[in-house]
Amino acid sequence: MIRVPLVEVKVITSFDKKKVRIEFEHRGVRYNFSLTDSEWEPYFKAQANGNYAYQDCLLTVSLSEPFTKNDGSVCQYKLVAAMIPHPGV
Repeated sequence: MIRVPLVEVKVITSFDKKKVRIEFEHRGVRYNFSLTDSEWEPYFKAQANGNYAYQDCLLTVSLSEPFTKNDGSVCQYKLVAAMIPHPGV
């Protein structure tokens, strides 16, 4: 679990499917991962496409289930499995 001062949740539609991404900076590196939190993902999918900012959040960064690419290599995606905004949000 990491604490970040600012996150931006991006709701987009791609190929007729709504997607929720989360951007944040941690230790000087900018990240853009899928948000898979079972409470927040459905909430944001019900919102209009756009950007939603939250301050002072705790994030659980995790890995997806392994999958095999066409070349036979096994990979995993990094994702945000949980987002806990500051209680004042």
